[in-house]
Amino acid sequence: SDYMDLMRAVRTASANPQADAEQLFSQMLYNIGVNNTDDHAKNFSMLLTDEGYRLSPSYDVTPNTDPYPHAASICGLPRADLDEVSVLHFAKKLNISTDVALSIRSKVVTAIAQWEHVARQCGVGEADIALIEKRMY
Repeated sequence: SDYMDLMRAVRTASANPQADAEQLFSQMLYNIGVNNTDDHAKNFSMLLTDEGYRLSPSYDVTPNTDPYPHAASICGLPRADLDEVSVLHFAKKLNISTDVALSIRSKVVTAIAQWEHVARQCGVGEADIALIEKRMY
């Protein structure tokens, strides 16, 4: 699968296609940033709400310490980066506006920047932090 396929499914099934498309874009950037390569289609779901189907929150998100490609290709690519040029390329392919894409990128990068602090608070050891850090954005 590819994030373009996932985006098409979200836009077709969602009761709020624009909000869920932006959420999926955010989830994609986060998966890139933390090197969660287990981002196959079964790790994305729609929930039935009072307003209809909506994209579920992220789940089964774990940084991968190996250099594997993403299970869901990223607009045809097996791996990607969060640099501005790449993010805007993905946004264009996924029909996300430039302003929205850059705003989401900023939020994702800010969130990811805090991972080391949170990991230490949760008791993750220094050796594991160093291993994970090698693959983070």
